[in-house]
Amino acid sequence: MILRMRKHVAVAVLALVAGLSMLPAHADDTVRQQLTAADLMAGTSTGPAPMDAFAPPATPVAPMRSFEGHLTLDAPAFTAFTVLKNQFNLRIDSTMKSMPPVDVDLVQDGTALIPVRRGPFLGAHRDWELLLEPGSVWQEAGDNGLTRASLPFALREVGANCLHNGVLSFVFGDNGAISHVAYQISSETCAYFKFDASGIAAAHFTPATLATADATKTAYRAEVAARLPVRPLSDLIAAHPTLAESGFALAPTPDHDPPTLYGAVIDGVNYVGGCETRAGRYPYCDVLDLPSYSTAKTVFAAVGLMRLEKLWPGARTALIADYVPECATPDWAGVTFENVLNMTSGVFGDRGYEVDEGSSATDNFFNSDDHAGKIRFACRHYKRRAEPGTVWVYRTSDTYVLGTAMQAFVHRHLNADADLYRDIDLAQLWHPMTLSPALDGTLRTYDSVAQPFAGYGLTYHRDDIARIASFLASGATRNNEPMLDSAMLSRVLQRGTSEHGLSAGYPHLTYLDGVWVRDAAPNLGCATSAFIPFMSGYGGISVVLLPDGSVFYYFGDSEIWDWTPAAKEIAKIKPLCR
Repeated sequence: MILRMRKHVAVAVLALVAGLSMLPAHADDTVRQQLTAADLMAGTSTGPAPMDAFAPPATPVAPMRSFEGHLTLDAPAFTAFTVLKNQFNLRIDSTMKSMPPVDVDLVQDGTALIPVRRGPFLGAHRDWELLLEPGSVWQEAGDNGLTRASLPFALREVGANCLHNGVLSFVFGDNGAISHVAYQISSETCAYFKFDASGIAAAHFTPATLATADATKTAYRAEVAARLPVRPLSDLIAAHPTLAESGFALAPTPDHDPPTLYGAVIDGVNYVGGCETRAGRYPYCDVLDLPSYSTAKTVFAAVGLMRLEKLWPGARTALIADYVPECATPDWAGVTFENVLNMTSGVFGDRGYEVDEGSSATDNFFNSDDHAGKIRFACRHYKRRAEPGTVWVYRTSDTYVLGTAMQAFVHRHLNADADLYRDIDLAQLWHPMTLSPALDGTLRTYDSVAQPFAGYGLTYHRDDIARIASFLASGATRNNEPMLDSAMLSRVLQRGTSEHGLSAGYPHLTYLDGVWVRDAAPNLGCATSAFIPFMSGYGGISVVLLPDGSVFYYFGDSEIWDWTPAAKEIAKIKPLCR
């Protein structure tokens, strides 16, 4: 599947070093060998470094000074760029091999360095959108009394859901004194395009007291406090010695590229593993940006429709043609919102497994930047070939139709300025849970319509997807009140229902209301069927909702799909057969 996818304070190096050379050195006698203060001051590119060169020490020393104000970087072009995989022959030129503009306000709270603006910075670069996440500030021996900082970031391909994760680092002093900034990318969740990149750029820091500083700190403290307790998977294995972490890692990757991360939520604890890059462990696993890909078909589209059905009973049986003018044709007559959520619109080209989804014609949908192009393809390219609700054909373009219809439904039932994702999913579900700001944005068309994609385009942190999945698996209640339509959710969770959806391409696999369902009995050795719902995303992403409310999640891009090795491990301590 192709997804095309002020005032600055300039300080000379000698003046900065001279002005701070009398400051006391850090008490720790460990002096780094890479990304030294001298390298950063001089703007010397030392090439790719281990990820721990960007990481704070295990016991960081409190910073001597505070960083608050405005940071920009000059023309940040990568000095090293090594393509490891380019399946669809994306254009590799000087623009591709450069960072988007870095132009941000930052505030410090203790040792935390927090971008005031979170989520993607749109529109300033042909190929990349920038996401910045909270990092750290600390003192370190050998830095001539300067204070060291690092920030995790991600590059998201314009119009696509690929995320390439990196870290940037610099040292700074008083009165706006700052070194060059070194940055490096050594991992991604992107099955078709992989690269390693690093660079160094001149930086400018304008100290300022930001009006948003207190609110930014308060929001970040709340975000951290709301996370599930996190422990390494080794703790779970220590408590249950029959478990093997290799099962949670699923399988060796055929391309030898480590999975982004994986974990299991058991009894309210998020047991985590992975988080490795090609240059060592990622320093900021809690805020590592993860793409949703088609897990958005559950988290956005399915949850959105279940919420609409809860608020306005009958929403699931509303007709697509009544809400999407481009689909007001005989081909779409009688097709309901739920038909499309089920991938059973009856409007398709070939019923073979992913034949339509993987066709070159579908590139016209994925590569369209504007709503008119996407909805024209989604509504008009294929014809009616079966009665609605009778044949399953997986197509992301159908989920786009559903998202468009639900957006129009919200306009009609709330107001013309209402937004499906902002005012339903976020405001009513995710914000009250204090999920991370990474989830605040979704990919939308690059026009005045700004139509959410619905079928892909969300960004998570591992705690976000762990808590969303736990929320769904536990019945999606708040203060004992169901937040979603109970009948739809019960079917999805395979509780008290005989409905499993239509066959979805493989034995023991079905699809129901935007969720995959697998009869895992043959793999788990159950005497009777064991239907387990799960979400799935392009490249190798699985989020599994287990019968007792436990959750397993895996984010990788090496085409590993079979999550039963993890289910077998969890079944040793939590019964999965019924």
